[in-house]
Parts: sequence; C-alpha cells; structure tokens
Amino acid sequence: MIHFLTTARHSYTVGEYLKSWAGRAHPLVKMLAYETLPSILPRGTYIFSDLERLSAAQAALAEEAWNQLAAAGDGIRLLNHPVKAATRRTLLQRLHDDGTNTFRAYVATDAAARPRFPVFVRQAAEHEGSFTGLLRDRDEVDQAVVRLLLSGVAADDILIVEFCDTAQDGVYRKYSAFRVGDRIVPRHLMFSRKWIIKIPDLIDPAKVEEERDYLERNPHERELRRVFDVAQIDYGRIDYGVLDGRIQVWEINSNPVVMISRERYGRQRMPAQEAFAEQIRQAFAAIDSTGAAQPMVTLDLAPRARAILGRGGTV
Repeated sequence: MIHFLTTARHSYTVGEYLKSWAGRAHPLVKMLAYETLPSILPRGTYIFSDLERLSAAQAALAEEAWNQLAAAGDGIRLLNHPVKAATRRTLLQRLHDDGTNTFRAYVATDAAARPRFPVFVRQAAEHEGSFTGLLRDRDEVDQAVVRLLLSGVAADDILIVEFCDTAQDGVYRKYSAFRVGDRIVPRHLMFSRKWIIKIPDLIDPAKVEEERDYLERNPHERELRRVFDVAQIDYGRIDYGVLDGRIQVWEINSNPVVMISRERYGRQRMPAQEAFAEQIRQAFAAIDSTGAAQPMVTLDLAPRARAILGRGGTV
C-alpha cells in the first residue's frame, strides 16, 4: 500500500487520478493528513508531501514520524524527507548558485537584495503562481509586498523572483515531469502567449505533436534527475522552461495534482493523457511496498513535542 501524507486542506491531489485513471490493478493508496496522523501505522510506502506548507513544528514532528518508520525495519519505504527536502526558496537559490538557473529569487526580508528587473512577487509556500504581474522597479515591489502583508502572509513567505523570458516566437512553453521513486515521468508540455501558464490555451496539431514527442523522448531526463537529487525530493512534479537549450526550473511541487478527470481533457490531448496515465501507473507500482504480514508500527511523537515546547530534549 502507498500512503500519501498531506495537509488536510490539500488531500485532493490524487483523488481524480485514482477515480478516473488508475484501474483495478493499481496499488492501494490511502491519504493521511498530518493533522490527524494515527499513532499506529501499517507497513508500506509513505510519501511525505506538502512539505512547503508545513510549519516548523509540523515538519519536526513529521521528521520524527519518518525516523521511527525508518527504524521499524522491513516492509517500509519512505519518500521525501520532511526536513532534508528543499523548499522552493532553498531550491531556487541552489540552482542559481550551481549555474542551472539564470535567474535569482530573494526573500522579501533580504535588505541586501538587488534584483534584476523586471520581477514578480509570489508566496514561497503556495502554488497559485505569481501574486503580481511583472514589476519594473522597487516602488512597485514595495506596494505588492504591502498588499501581501496586509492579507496576512508572513514576511519570510514572500519571494521576489527575477523574470526569465523563455518565449520562442512569442509562445511560452511550460514543461512538467514527475519523479516517482527512481523514475522520471514526463507529464505534459503546455503552450501559451501568457508567461504564467496554468492551462494550455494554444492547442493545434503541431503543438499536440510536440507534446507527444516530449512525452515519448523524455529529453531532459538526466538534467531533471540531477535537479531532484539537488532538491532531495523523491516524489513530486517539476515545472520548468527551456532557455537557449538549458532548463530553467520554476519549482518542484511535493503534492501535485496527478491528473484531473477524463472529461476535462480535450479530445486532441487525450492520447498524451493516456500515455502519461500508463507511465505513472507503472511508476506507482514500482514504489509499492507491502508488509501486511508484519507487525504495525507504533509512533510516539510526544518526546519530540516536549522538545519543541522547551520541556526537555532537542528539536
């Protein structure tokens, strides 16, 4: 069985895939919320997701759950260490430092930041995309930051990101691929004349063929595997563009929507969705771990909680 750990509000990401695409032979999947994590767990595969949304205390307790599951022996496989996996902010910094990304991202609290304009402003821990359009100077950035602060966003959750223009002939391409354990599975290639791409708004036979070719060839597999390794993320979806032949990584989502329901895909793109569904089924089957004949694992998170509260021990 595969257990997905998510925040309670974001447990929907796998549901439509399981309902519409998985099929009867698919490994059993159970969703678990960090907020209501049971103290007794069966053996199997555990995917720790939604990591960027966890508070410091939640991440520390999730790490303790990981450690106790890891120490329980056979029949357990763990993906995405809750503390070692890189957040968006950390990952973007690493990828700029190692030369992968040409653009930089700064926390709004970094007084020494000297971004290259234009930039956009977004939340570090969410996946709704940019909070702003492209901003041309510091005054526009300051106004956007004020609006976010007034809306209740914490200062250290506000990112200022340099714009990286990957358009070719006025068309932006958003590439996405999953990592599931050891496998890199290309997800989709979307086209738009808008630099923020949430849905494909340019679809024609040539673009459908280009997406098909991307899914079949998996042309960036080696680079993507290296980026996932840099991020120390075993499960998630990477979103990226290509500039002058080099990938430019926007983010890795540790709790991505796998697929939506069949009826929401257009006819032209359906063959690509069928191909991805088969590849992701195989990838999930490859990480499945069963330990039904072995004893359950009992978690004791109270000592770690006492440490967090300053009542002894270490966090």
